[in-house]
Amino acid sequence: MRSISRSAAISMVWILSSLAAAFGPEDALQYKDPRLELLKTQFDAAQQALQLAQLGIGSRAIPTFSYGQSPDPYFFGSTIPSNSYGLRFELGWTLNPSSVGQLSRTLEDLREAYLRLQRESTRSALQAHIRVWQQQLFLREAEARVGLAQARLAATRERREENQATDLDVQRAELGLEGARLNLELARSALSDAQRNAAAYGLRGTAENRTVRFATPEVDPKTTPRYLSEVANLTQAQIEARSASFSWLPTFRVGLGMSSNRDAFGIGGALSFNEGVLGVGTSLELRKPSTDPSAAVEPSWGLTLEAEINLYALIFNTSYGANARVQSQSLILQTLQAQIAADLQARRERLALHERRLALLERSQALEQEYLAQSKARYERSELTDEEYFERIADARSEIDYSFAWSEYVDAVSEYLELAGLPWALRR
Repeated sequence: MRSISRSAAISMVWILSSLAAAFGPEDALQYKDPRLELLKTQFDAAQQALQLAQLGIGSRAIPTFSYGQSPDPYFFGSTIPSNSYGLRFELGWTLNPSSVGQLSRTLEDLREAYLRLQRESTRSALQAHIRVWQQQLFLREAEARVGLAQARLAATRERREENQATDLDVQRAELGLEGARLNLELARSALSDAQRNAAAYGLRGTAENRTVRFATPEVDPKTTPRYLSEVANLTQAQIEARSASFSWLPTFRVGLGMSSNRDAFGIGGALSFNEGVLGVGTSLELRKPSTDPSAAVEPSWGLTLEAEINLYALIFNTSYGANARVQSQSLILQTLQAQIAADLQARRERLALHERRLALLERSQALEQEYLAQSKARYERSELTDEEYFERIADARSEIDYSFAWSEYVDAVSEYLELAGLPWALRR
């Protein structure tokens, strides 16, 4: 009666179950995005810049060259060419809170960008594993439906020989088989695409049909990236408000310099006060001795006093807007902590529901596997027809539902980690 042998049918449907598992969720967790190294380099450079700004020390070397002509004091109408070259060294110290604040914000932004990319790339690798797993299940289902269509076609032809079916019934069964084979080709193509995508994350071969649980510890809302970002905004607003508060004060600069005979070298020092920021600097310049007859033979010195007044800031209150931003940012922080705490709690409750759903589907999958094993045994004992056996396999959906529930759980964990600012890790 049967047009398909038991051994051929079983090998066609259970071929995927005999494949050796190649990668699982733990392998996806090991993926490292190549862009992380670039962000790490940027982070190290920003950290170094912040450390230098906190020290407040700056230095530079400035080579100089000049060429010109000056009137000859002894011969009317004649000129004396003159040229000079030198090297000036400058060393200064200033502690600029605004610069330190901006660099601190840049450093925190780079740190969060690194962690965000790490989380997103891990999530993508986990989803790549899930897609391969799901396409393997869809391929198994497509193979079972081909077997089911073949069994139905064979049964229809037998009924036609017994005058219990028409040629139209046979044509419909043949069309059903053709559609099932096309769906099988599509399933194989989709699996190949999923495997190519997974290979980009270093995941090759077949996917294991199992899940894990991730660590989602409770965190203080004040340590979350969102809260820290608003704190950084408040700090920057306070620095700008402080600078604006001093903007109406004159900018003072006091300089003292001395040159040797014929300007062979010179030294100098300066003290400045600009918008509440104190700066101290010194310089040493080595020069070619001047050949100008009018150049001073003896050492000379000079004192410079400067004061710059910002009339706009003196007349108008430029700090008003900056102070308003500080007050606005303070109000945001007053309510943000409670809001983040509520969001964290809501996402943890959602995670608990996802885990309960996974546990329920694990039980359902175990029962379905037992049911399919019993069906296989009955089929081998000829207690089930080809059509009955393949129909049971094609209708098996528990593992497919389980894979989709696992995908939703991964997304929920990702959302929680994004809010909490935590990396992916297995639950211990």
